Amino acid sequence: MNRELTQLEPAAPARPADGFDQAILQWLAGTTNQGVIITDRQLRVRLWNAWLEAHSGFTVDEVVGRELQSLFPELVRRGIDSYYRSVLQGNVHVLSQRLHRYLIPLAPTADGDLGVMRQHASIAPLTAGDAVVGTVTIIQDVSERVLYEQTVRERERFTDAVLNSLPEAVAVIGYGGAILAVNAAWEQLCVAQRELRALTHDPGHNYLEFCRQAAAAGDATARRALDGITAVMERLLTAFTMEYVCQGREERWYRMDVVPLAGDTERVVVMHRPISRPRCSCSEIPLDGR
Repeated sequence: MNRELTQLEPAAPARPADGFDQAILQWLAGTTNQGVIITDRQLRVRLWNAWLEAHSGFTVDEVVGRELQSLFPELVRRGIDSYYRSVLQGNVHVLSQRLHRYLIPLAPTADGDLGVMRQHASIAPLTAGDAVVGTVTIIQDVSERVLYEQTVRERERFTDAVLNSLPEAVAVIGYGGAILAVNAAWEQLCVAQRELRALTHDPGHNYLEFCRQAAAAGDATARRALDGITAVMERLLTAFTMEYVCQGREERWYRMDVVPLAGDTERVVVMHRPISRPRCSCSEIPLDGR
């Protein structure tokens, strides 16, 4: 029988021993998908499961009977011991990797520069009747998730950098017309045309609804834009282009291009760029390319 199991004997069983509780402890000791630590009220380790043996470098014989703080002095330095004292008062604590990175230092399991395994930990009281007799800690390895989130953030930063490097004003429009993302040039264009009510630039605003309202008020340019964007969005056209003029303190001409978002079945990319003079009024490319 494992040493960690023999040292965790109930002082006063509430019911005749039928092997069920021992089977649970045996399963916890052998589980390999998460770490399980059980301590007594003095925070002496009573159970250290196989997962922790594999990832900590400490064997059961080296750990059981020792205080958790002596095994990992940084628990005190980082203030983690206060959570354990709170648990001994009957409270439950969850330590997310976003705030704490890890509970105890374990070897990283994922490729990358994390340095230490990133962990999500739950610490709860171990009770016997109404009395708290110790603590139970569950540790989950979330290193792969953290690396994935880092990759996504880096990809988003790279995409933003590319979009913001483009001179064209670019927006991604979702099905139904919601503005999902814009680049810096789009925001600058909106500021320049703010007094003309030509564009809405904030993500979440509905670009098609703006065009509908302008078209209903008799704006022929808005009607052409609405029809063109809708046709590309519904994949009736593979591209749509039109040139339009904004009448402000001075006449300014722009070209709008609409194309499907690559790899997407509904969203479109809308681009506006200034032009010196009109070359054509409207261009549509049907699905067959003719």
